[in-house]
Amino acid sequence: MKKFVVFALMLMSGVVAKAQWTFTPEAGLNVTKYEDSETAKFGPRVGVAVEYQLPQSDLFSIRTGLYFLQRGRNDEYYGYYGNYYSSGYGNVYYGNGFYGEGEPNQTRYYPYSSETKKNYLQLPVMANFSWNICDKVRITAGVGPYIAYGVGGKSSTTMYVHIPEGNDSYFTSVQNPFSKREFRSTDGTIYTRSGDKRFDWGVTAMAGIEINRISVNVGYDMGLAKQYPGYAYQVSPQYHALSFSVGYSF
Repeated sequence: MKKFVVFALMLMSGVVAKAQWTFTPEAGLNVTKYEDSETAKFGPRVGVAVEYQLPQSDLFSIRTGLYFLQRGRNDEYYGYYGNYYSSGYGNVYYGNGFYGEGEPNQTRYYPYSSETKKNYLQLPVMANFSWNICDKVRITAGVGPYIAYGVGGKSSTTMYVHIPEGNDSYFTSVQNPFSKREFRSTDGTIYTRSGDKRFDWGVTAMAGIEINRISVNVGYDMGLAKQYPGYAYQVSPQYHALSFSVGYSF
């Protein structure tokens, strides 16, 4: 038994020693389109890919890494309201800017616009396949899950409230999208709700070509995690993102 354990340890040591590690700093951008938004938005994507490949397999490897990336959205609405402001959380208004839609026959109306940028640290784990075209050219493709955590960002809201009887108003608010948000009712009562969900997860895929250590990759992410508090949720696509990056392997 003792000899078997020693032999197993020696064998494992040899395998680990022969394992091939590749580190590839990457920089590029991604474009994200949320399911409930009409527009897509670009953001940066930088990080380091780590590839682990055993010498027994020239085809298969495990690809992971850590990336900083930004997902964003732009939204515009046009609605009407009367003597109350409804946000779906009661008769309240949001932060220092009104939010919500009322009846179309009311006299007061507004154009509403918002821009949201969410910064994440993302960790993918992919089964990666590669094919050597020639001595210095390699094609790769991978697929697997990812997890991400929101580390900051900015959500900007702008609203112009037009009242035909007079007293037009212009409101703006800037907040961290992951921070608690404050609501104030028309009678002065203060309400709070949680910020957007920080934890994110989904599935990812990539394909690329490497020429003499320089790689060009195209990636795809499909987010499946709940994005906002306060609504019923089932696992389903929340956003789609394409990424484009260039890296150099060591």
